[in-house]
Amino acid sequence: MKKPELEKFLLGSILNNKDILIQTIDTLNVDMFTDHRREWMQFVLDQTLSGENISYHGLATQTEDQHRKELDQIFFEFSNRDGVVLAEDLRELYLSAKTADAIRKANNGLVSGDKSTQVQERLFDELNDLRATGGTQGKNYQRYEAAKKNLYDNGQYFQGGSPVIAQKTGGWPAGMNVIAARPGMGKTTQMLWEIIYSIRQGKAVAFYSLEMSTELILTRMACYWCGYNANDIHRFSDDDKKRIENAIDEIKAAPLFIRDLQDFSGKVEDLSADVFVLKHREGVEMVVIDYLQLMDCYNSFKMKTLDRVGRVSTYVARMGNKLQLPILMLSQLSRSVEIRGGAKRPIMSDLRESGQIEQDAVTITFIYRPEYYNILEDETGRSLKGLTELIIAKHRIDGSRTGKKIELWFNSGTGEFTGDDPSDFHMGSQPDPFTNPISQKPDINTHLPF
Repeated sequence: MKKPELEKFLLGSILNNKDILIQTIDTLNVDMFTDHRREWMQFVLDQTLSGENISYHGLATQTEDQHRKELDQIFFEFSNRDGVVLAEDLRELYLSAKTADAIRKANNGLVSGDKSTQVQERLFDELNDLRATGGTQGKNYQRYEAAKKNLYDNGQYFQGGSPVIAQKTGGWPAGMNVIAARPGMGKTTQMLWEIIYSIRQGKAVAFYSLEMSTELILTRMACYWCGYNANDIHRFSDDDKKRIENAIDEIKAAPLFIRDLQDFSGKVEDLSADVFVLKHREGVEMVVIDYLQLMDCYNSFKMKTLDRVGRVSTYVARMGNKLQLPILMLSQLSRSVEIRGGAKRPIMSDLRESGQIEQDAVTITFIYRPEYYNILEDETGRSLKGLTELIIAKHRIDGSRTGKKIELWFNSGTGEFTGDDPSDFHMGSQPDPFTNPISQKPDINTHLPF
């Protein structure tokens, strides 16, 4: 169906059933209509939002004589189509034309000598804005319905990753979730387990590593996948290595997309474009970045470190909010932790460039391992060997979680973190967490894999 005919049938459907406009107001935009039909749609929308009835006489008074016959057709002949389907079709035609126009302008920019990075960023912003194209003149009713739905299915959180963490926190919310620690605390290992649990549930994950190669990541993941501590690889038998080789094939078939510095520039602007494509083409539901201080941006040579990290933080946070994706951003803590006395638990001011990161993050979680500081027992004499605390320092959505901690225990034989001890807080009724038994290997090494 040609676009003018599509517009006529859609207007006929709306004019003869006011509920159609309510059902499609998040899909339609007045600018999707052309010529005099745009004026008719604007009149219909204004009347509906003001609570007025739409009459043939009222619309006819806004119509020039040469278009009166077409108005008659719309009112009396073009009312027997599915308005919701027609609205989707019109939106698709509109977005296709706008996308083609954006690409054409990008090509013209390159021909005119604009920098490719500037052209790419403009194109990304235009395409991202098109995603939200809809009924901007009225309320976004889909958001209201989503808010009600979230009350029952915890829809604002990513339900993947470690079942222990998911059960005790509810999951990772959309936006930038900072996981911070001093070097050697196990940030990367913890995130690899989050990825393993997620892809075993069939959830697509993108992992951007600025520190390790894809080959090293796959080897470590495959060891954990088999229930082996990756640090023991030099002691594995040929049979063990064959299992790990098979695990790499399993991971290859899983919905995991790994990018290292051979695959992308390390610039946050390029990362945004790649994540946009992965979400819409591959259905990625979570992004992990290792780590914040290694991310760069274009023209960073003109910036101080504080400004560069701040730009990366803000860009990633905006990307997570726009795409409604949980982004797990690993971050280093400053050396101030080491020179402080006492238990050396990290605090918010230990975040490098803490002001911008603290402002942008939807959650901030610290990883703390007392054994790292040779603290082997607590005040009651309980052994702290293998204990890893996840300390929730900030939770923008639910402030009651701030200050809570999750205790995980490290199994040095398998490289896995488990929650054998009961949690010291309860986040309400949650569904049973997904569990996928991992093969167990005897504890052949007593050191931690950090």
